[in-house]
Amino acid sequence: MNYLLKYSNDDFLVREVWIESRYVKYSNARFTILQLKKCNINTFDAISEFSKLIGVHPSQISYSGLKDEDGITTQIISVEHLLKEDYSVQLNCYSGAWVNLKVLGYSREPLYIGRLLGNTFKVTLRGIDKGQYDQFMAFTKALLKFRSLIIMIISDLGYQRVCITRILSVSVY
Repeated sequence: MNYLLKYSNDDFLVREVWIESRYVKYSNARFTILQLKKCNINTFDAISEFSKLIGVHPSQISYSGLKDEDGITTQIISVEHLLKEDYSVQLNCYSGAWVNLKVLGYSREPLYIGRLLGNTFKVTLRGIDKGQYDQFMAFTKALLKFRSLIIMIISDLGYQRVCITRILSVSVY
Protein backbone atom coordinates (compact mmCIF):
# COMPACT_ATOMS: atom_id res chain seq x y z
CA MET A 1 0.00 0.00 0.00
CA ASN A 2 1.32 3.42 -0.93
CA TYR A 3 -0.22 6.05 1.29
CA LEU A 4 0.77 8.92 3.55
CA LEU A 5 -0.05 8.79 7.25
CA LYS A 6 0.57 11.82 9.48
CA TYR A 7 1.52 14.01 6.53
CA SER A 8 0.51 17.05 8.58
CA ASN A 9 -0.36 17.43 12.25
CA ASP A 10 -4.07 17.76 11.61
CA ASP A 11 -4.02 14.35 9.88
CA PHE A 12 -3.85 12.69 13.31
CA LEU A 13 -6.21 13.98 16.00
CA VAL A 14 -6.56 12.31 19.40
CA ARG A 15 -9.07 13.35 22.05
CA GLU A 16 -9.54 11.80 25.45
CA VAL A 17 -13.01 10.66 26.39
CA TRP A 18 -13.17 11.88 29.96
CA ILE A 19 -14.91 10.56 33.01
CA GLU A 20 -16.67 13.69 34.17
CA SER A 21 -15.15 15.19 37.27
CA ARG A 22 -17.31 16.32 40.11
CA TYR A 23 -16.63 20.00 39.90
CA VAL A 24 -16.81 22.10 43.04
CA LYS A 25 -16.85 25.84 43.66
CA TYR A 26 -13.55 27.68 43.51
CA SER A 27 -13.73 28.36 47.26
CA ASN A 28 -14.00 24.61 48.05
CA ALA A 29 -11.34 23.40 45.59
CA ARG A 30 -7.69 22.34 45.83
CA PHE A 31 -7.22 21.59 42.13
CA THR A 32 -7.92 23.32 38.84
CA ILE A 33 -9.03 21.05 35.97
CA LEU A 34 -7.82 22.21 32.56
CA GLN A 35 -8.12 21.13 28.96
CA LEU A 36 -4.66 20.72 27.43
CA LYS A 37 -4.51 20.78 23.63
CA LYS A 38 -1.05 20.33 22.14
CA CYS A 39 0.96 19.74 18.99
CA ASN A 40 4.54 18.52 18.42
CA ILE A 41 5.16 18.11 22.16
CA ASN A 42 4.60 15.15 24.48
CA THR A 43 2.58 15.30 27.70
CA PHE A 44 5.63 15.44 30.00
CA ASP A 45 7.22 18.37 28.16
CA ALA A 46 3.89 20.23 27.94
CA ILE A 47 3.42 19.85 31.70
CA SER A 48 6.99 21.02 32.31
CA GLU A 49 6.45 24.16 30.22
CA PHE A 50 3.12 24.93 31.92
CA SER A 51 4.51 24.35 35.42
CA LYS A 52 7.26 26.93 34.77
CA LEU A 53 4.68 29.46 33.58
CA ILE A 54 2.49 29.22 36.71
CA GLY A 55 5.31 28.59 39.18
CA VAL A 56 4.50 25.08 40.42
CA HIS A 57 6.52 21.86 40.46
CA PRO A 58 5.58 19.42 37.66
CA SER A 59 4.63 16.86 40.34
CA GLN A 60 1.69 19.13 41.23
CA ILE A 61 0.19 18.47 37.80
CA SER A 62 -1.51 15.17 37.03
CA TYR A 63 -3.28 13.61 34.06
CA SER A 64 -5.46 10.63 33.17
CA GLY A 65 -3.49 9.45 30.16
CA LEU A 66 -0.35 10.18 28.19
CA LYS A 67 -0.43 11.48 24.64
CA ASP A 68 2.53 11.45 22.28
CA GLU A 69 3.79 14.44 20.36
CA ASP A 70 2.56 13.37 16.91
CA GLY A 71 -0.58 15.05 15.66
CA ILE A 72 -2.88 17.29 17.67
CA THR A 73 -4.00 15.85 20.99
CA THR A 74 -6.53 17.00 23.56
CA GLN A 75 -6.61 15.78 27.15
CA ILE A 76 -7.36 17.01 30.65
CA ILE A 77 -4.96 17.74 33.47
CA SER A 78 -5.31 18.82 37.07
CA VAL A 79 -3.01 21.22 38.86
CA GLU A 80 -2.71 21.72 42.60
CA HIS A 81 -2.97 25.46 42.14
CA LEU A 82 -6.12 27.52 41.76
CA LEU A 83 -6.36 29.49 38.54
CA LYS A 84 -9.11 31.96 37.66
CA GLU A 85 -12.15 30.59 35.84
CA ASP A 86 -11.38 32.54 32.66
CA TYR A 87 -7.70 31.48 32.59
CA SER A 88 -6.57 30.53 29.10
CA VAL A 89 -3.08 30.53 27.61
CA GLN A 90 -1.25 29.52 24.45
CA LEU A 91 2.42 28.57 24.79
CA ASN A 92 4.70 28.49 21.77
CA CYS A 93 7.39 26.10 22.94
CA TYR A 94 9.98 25.20 20.30
CA SER A 95 10.16 24.55 16.55
CA GLY A 96 6.44 24.32 15.85
CA ALA A 97 5.42 22.93 19.24
CA TRP A 98 2.49 24.62 20.96
CA VAL A 99 0.22 24.09 23.94
CA ASN A 100 -3.21 25.62 24.63
CA LEU A 101 -4.73 25.42 28.10
CA LYS A 102 -8.09 26.55 29.44
CA VAL A 103 -9.85 26.07 32.74
CA LEU A 104 -12.76 23.59 32.76
CA GLY A 105 -13.54 23.68 36.49
CA TYR A 106 -12.32 22.88 39.99
CA SER A 107 -12.01 19.75 42.08
CA ARG A 108 -11.08 18.55 45.55
CA GLU A 109 -9.13 15.64 44.04
CA PRO A 110 -6.41 15.34 41.39
CA LEU A 111 -6.73 13.30 38.22
CA TYR A 112 -4.92 9.98 38.05
CA ILE A 113 -3.79 7.52 35.38
CA GLY A 114 -6.67 5.55 33.92
CA ARG A 115 -9.42 8.01 34.88
CA LEU A 116 -10.66 8.19 31.33
CA LEU A 117 -13.01 6.16 29.21
CA GLY A 118 -10.56 5.99 26.32
CA ASN A 119 -9.59 8.01 23.27
CA THR A 120 -11.18 8.96 19.99
CA PHE A 121 -9.10 9.25 16.85
CA LYS A 122 -9.49 11.04 13.55
CA VAL A 123 -6.89 9.78 11.09
CA THR A 124 -6.48 11.03 7.55
CA LEU A 125 -4.83 8.69 5.03
CA ARG A 126 -3.60 10.44 1.90
CA GLY A 127 -2.87 8.99 -1.49
CA ILE A 128 -4.90 5.79 -1.27
CA ASP A 129 -6.84 4.53 -4.24
CA LYS A 130 -10.39 3.17 -4.28
CA GLY A 131 -9.25 -0.45 -3.82
CA GLN A 132 -7.09 0.44 -0.83
CA TYR A 133 -9.96 2.48 0.62
CA ASP A 134 -12.33 -0.50 0.29
CA GLN A 135 -9.75 -2.79 1.96
CA PHE A 136 -9.27 -0.29 4.78
CA MET A 137 -13.01 0.05 5.39
CA ALA A 138 -13.47 -3.75 5.41
CA PHE A 139 -10.60 -4.06 7.90
CA THR A 140 -12.12 -1.31 10.07
CA LYS A 141 -15.53 -3.01 10.12
CA ALA A 142 -13.90 -6.30 11.11
CA LEU A 143 -12.07 -4.56 13.95
CA LEU A 144 -15.27 -3.06 15.26
CA LYS A 145 -16.87 -6.52 15.44
CA PHE A 146 -14.17 -7.53 17.89
CA ARG A 147 -14.15 -4.26 19.82
CA SER A 148 -14.45 -5.75 23.30
CA LEU A 149 -11.64 -8.20 22.70
CA ILE A 150 -9.41 -5.48 21.26
CA ILE A 151 -10.06 -3.18 24.23
CA MET A 152 -9.14 -5.97 26.67
CA ILE A 153 -5.93 -6.79 24.78
CA ILE A 154 -4.85 -3.15 24.45
CA SER A 155 -5.68 -2.45 28.10
CA ASP A 156 -3.54 -5.41 29.19
CA LEU A 157 -0.60 -4.28 27.06
CA GLY A 158 0.11 -0.94 28.67
CA TYR A 159 -0.61 1.91 30.96
CA GLN A 160 -2.75 3.86 28.52
CA ARG A 161 -6.31 2.67 27.97
CA VAL A 162 -7.56 2.84 24.40
CA CYS A 163 -11.19 2.57 23.39
CA ILE A 164 -12.24 1.93 19.80
CA THR A 165 -15.86 2.97 19.58
CA ARG A 166 -16.29 4.10 15.98
CA ILE A 167 -14.53 5.69 13.08
CA LEU A 168 -15.22 9.41 13.35
CA SER A 169 -14.27 10.19 9.78
CA VAL A 170 -12.18 8.91 6.94
CA SER A 171 -10.75 11.36 4.43
CA VAL A 172 -9.36 10.21 1.08
CA TYR A 173 -7.10 12.44 -1.03
